[in-house]
Amino acid sequence: MVVKSKYFVIMLHVLLCINFIKAQKPVALNFAHAHNDYEKLFRKDFKKAIRFGCSSIEIDVFPYRGQLKVAHIALFLGLRTNFEKRYLKPLQKIIQTNGNIFQNPTDKLILMVDIKRNPQKAYRLLRSLCEKYEDILTVRYKNSSALKDGPLQILLSGAKPYDALFADSIRYMQLDGGLGDIGNEKFGPELVPRVSTSYRGNFKWRGHGKISDKELLFLKETVKRAKEDGRELRFWGMPNKLKVLNLMLGEGVHWLNLDRLNLLKKLDAATVKSRGG
Repeated sequence: MVVKSKYFVIMLHVLLCINFIKAQKPVALNFAHAHNDYEKLFRKDFKKAIRFGCSSIEIDVFPYRGQLKVAHIALFLGLRTNFEKRYLKPLQKIIQTNGNIFQNPTDKLILMVDIKRNPQKAYRLLRSLCEKYEDILTVRYKNSSALKDGPLQILLSGAKPYDALFADSIRYMQLDGGLGDIGNEKFGPELVPRVSTSYRGNFKWRGHGKISDKELLFLKETVKRAKEDGRELRFWGMPNKLKVLNLMLGEGVHWLNLDRLNLLKKLDAATVKSRGG
């Protein structure tokens, strides 16, 4: 009886630990993109964005003396933390401990790496890191439907090495393209799954009053074009106002570009639910 009681207590403890770990995993909001998360005041690391459910996080990088330095401008790069230390190492630890990042194991975290200069050098450095952390990455292969599934994905933005990635037989990364990539057969959705463009370059509406019929029509048509081509749409520089965010979400814009994470809790609940959040 004593042995059975000890066995029961141990099993109960294990189950409680598993439930505790699961409870700590956030629910992914597969429309929430944290813009330049590392720059925001009161965010010590990327974990706050994940706790809020952001499944896409943007990181600016510069190649510098054999490392990728995380920074928005090229000042004091020697003092900046590097991409591996700030993101890949802690994410690997989280994944090795918990099995995945979000409650739903099929949900991925996307690190959108914005290359600020020298895309070829940055690509070589990133590729070397991807080989090192291949155990946690989703990896694709050129001219093959084969896929090594992983909880983390790398998406390149900014100064993008289109040709280097296209030529590579092992694709550890994908690209964030522009509206001009919609319909581009060479750089299809398997290589360029997301297209991004400037909000302010396309809309005068800042959330005051109603959006104009002309701008609403452009929005609807752009969303339709992107979806029909298998692309996910993002407007960078989007005003972080609830009226704008709710409209964009309701019209089917895939990614909300967020600087103020607290607004995620204030979005229209019905719209969020309809988007799977």
